[in-house]
Amino acid sequence: MFKTVLRCSKLCKNLLGAMKMEELIKVSKAAKFLNCHPETVRRWERKGFLKAQRDYLGHRVFKVSDLIAARNKAEKLKCI
Repeated sequence: MFKTVLRCSKLCKNLLGAMKMEELIKVSKAAKFLNCHPETVRRWERKGFLKAQRDYLGHRVFKVSDLIAARNKAEKLKCI
């Protein structure tokens, strides 16, 4: 399912500490949080692995809580 390594690096911990659980973040920040390429985040959203909302310009935005849940699910499935 998730073939990209999803490790919680120092960057991930810093991002998590600076964000609120319901904060909406763009694809690039979500990719840094998940330690993958932004196109991978878009692909996962299209396939339904991640849940995205759209901002007023139509760009994908993700809740931090949804990203944490996806990362935890990938870890449980041993996709890391």
